[in-house]
Amino acid sequence: MISNNLGERISAAKERVSIADAWRRLNLPDPPRAGNAVTRPPDREDKSQCFSIFMAKDGWKFKDHKTHATGDVIDFVELVVKEGRPAAIQTVLQWAGDDAPLSGHGSSSPPPPQVTASPGKTRIISDERARDIRRFERSRWPAFHDPTPQDIEQIASVRKLDPCAVRAIDAAGLLKVADHDGQRVFVIREGLFAQWRPLSGEPCDGGHKALNFLGSEGAFVGACLLGSDPQPVLLVEGCVGLLEAAALIGFAEAGWNWTTLAAVSSGSKFSAAPDLLAKLAGRLVRVVPDKGIAGAKGAASWCADLHAAGASVKLFRLPTGHKDLGDIARNPSSHASLISKLFAF
Repeated sequence: MISNNLGERISAAKERVSIADAWRRLNLPDPPRAGNAVTRPPDREDKSQCFSIFMAKDGWKFKDHKTHATGDVIDFVELVVKEGRPAAIQTVLQWAGDDAPLSGHGSSSPPPPQVTASPGKTRIISDERARDIRRFERSRWPAFHDPTPQDIEQIASVRKLDPCAVRAIDAAGLLKVADHDGQRVFVIREGLFAQWRPLSGEPCDGGHKALNFLGSEGAFVGACLLGSDPQPVLLVEGCVGLLEAAALIGFAEAGWNWTTLAAVSSGSKFSAAPDLLAKLAGRLVRVVPDKGIAGAKGAASWCADLHAAGASVKLFRLPTGHKDLGDIARNPSSHASLISKLFAF
C-alpha cells in the first residue's frame, strides 16, 4: 500500500532503487557493477575514473570527485536528466512502482524521461550546469571570519610554527576561521577556493588532515602574494605549505625578498591557471614537492610549464627523513644549512 506521506514514499523508493539501477534505466553507457564502484562520470565526456558510488549510513550515494557533486539516487537523476527536482522525484517513484502524482491530485505523470546518447558517447553536462552545481555548494559554506590573536596563536601552536608566519598569511587575507561541522576550524582561502582544518589539530571527518569545501575551484593559492615586483617564488605542495614556507622565508637570511605560492595538491595543473602562469614568467621559482611518486609527478608538470613560460626553475629535493617542508619549518634552527641551500639559487 502506498503511503499518503510524500517523505515516506521517497524514502521507500530510495530503498528500492539504487544508483546503479537508475544508471541502467536511463540507458547511460558503461553501467557500473552492483555495489560500491568507481567509474567515469555519466553526465559529461571525461575518461577519468572520478565518479564513485558507495553505500552510506542512509543509503546509496554518489560523488563526482572533480565537480564535487554528491547526493542520493534522486540527486543522481536530477544531475543527469536536468529536468528539475520534482521530475527526478517522480521518476524514481515510478521506478519503485509508485505511480501516484506528487501532489496527490491532478493527472498521472508522464513516463520517466530517458537519456539517450549516440553510440560510444556520453551525455555531456554543460559548463553552465557544472558552474551552477559549484555555485550552489559555495552558497552552503559557513561564514568566514578574520582570526583573532588567540586563533593565530592556536594555529601557530598546533602547526608548531613561528606565529609571525601565521600573521603574514593572515595579513594577506588568506587565513580565516569558521564554525563547521560542530567545531572551530581554520581556513586557507583565495577566490573560489577554500580548505579547512580543525583548529584543535585533530583530523577532519574520515581521518583526512584537511578537506576542501564543496564547490571549491582553483589549483593554486597565494597568487595575491606575488605582487608586481618579480620576487623569487617558493612553490610548495599543499595549502598549509603557505604557512610553512612563510616561516622559512622569515627565518632565512636570504629569504627576505622571497614570496610563496602553494599547489592545492600534487595533481594541480597550470593549465587550470594560465593567468597565474603568466605572472611567473621571468621569475626565479624554487619548486619543493612533497616526498613520494605523486609529488614527483606534480613537480615534473610544474617545472615543465614554468620553463615553457620563461621562468627560471630549480627543483629542490627534500633529503631522506623529511616528507614535506613542515618537518623543516617546525624546527628551523636545526636545519639552518638546509634552509640556506633552499634559498640559494
